Amino acid sequence: MYKKMSDPKPKANRAPSPYILFCNEKRQSVKDNNPNITFGQQGRELGRMWSDLSDEEKIKYVDQHEEIKKKINNITILLM
Repeated sequence: MYKKMSDPKPKANRAPSPYILFCNEKRQSVKDNNPNITFGQQGRELGRMWSDLSDEEKIKYVDQHEEIKKKINNITILLM
């Protein structure tokens, strides 16, 4: 049998979506406000909170996403 060679180029990470950045920021406050909440209920609450945000409020997370995406792209270009 032949051993499969590994790819010499490391795979680039992807930037977390604006929604994921929002969830990472708000998850602890949802847990603190609702100590007996289940994981699924946390997800539903975070989803509801995200959908209640206006487009202007979501811009903060979109900007963070774009900044991380640029950093990852710069790293990827350097690795090539």
